[in-house]
Amino acid sequence: VLTKVEDPVARAKMGTQLSGIFLLDGKPQEAIKALADTADQAAQIPESLRDERRILQARALFGQNKPDDALALLANDYTDPATRLRADITWQTKRWPESAAALDALIGPPPPDGQKLADGLSPLVVNRATALVLADDTEGLTALRIKFGAAMATTPEAATFQLLTRADNAGGL
Repeated sequence: VLTKVEDPVARAKMGTQLSGIFLLDGKPQEAIKALADTADQAAQIPESLRDERRILQARALFGQNKPDDALALLANDYTDPATRLRADITWQTKRWPESAAALDALIGPPPPDGQKLADGLSPLVVNRATALVLADDTEGLTALRIKFGAAMATTPEAATFQLLTRADNAGGL
């Protein structure tokens, strides 16, 4: 079907959708093939679609147990989807310093004094604290506690955050 579509942008869109379906079905090799089969005339493909295809390819590479290749593909991509995937890959491969850095990029700066964390950020802050503990990064934990302690105190994850970042323990559970 894809070979019959002459418009390169339409082919690329179809290949992207097919790749996503293959990934959902647990078939990373087929996902990569769908992307490769529709990569001709890449210069005509809009940047947003190229970005989406790169993320899918990195997911497929990781699905083939090629985390280094996936991370290399994402090396110069600082978009939110790429950073989320980078955090996921480094977390699952237990690359704690890299995971902490990716989570830091996702979290961003703390909220102004007296304001709550944005929805969904407190679990990411706890994940970053966990990565810092596992990386044995006591300086990073101290900085995280100072930056986010007040904001985390009002979240459901407050006790976990305190346990992970407490000064007397420096993360050593």
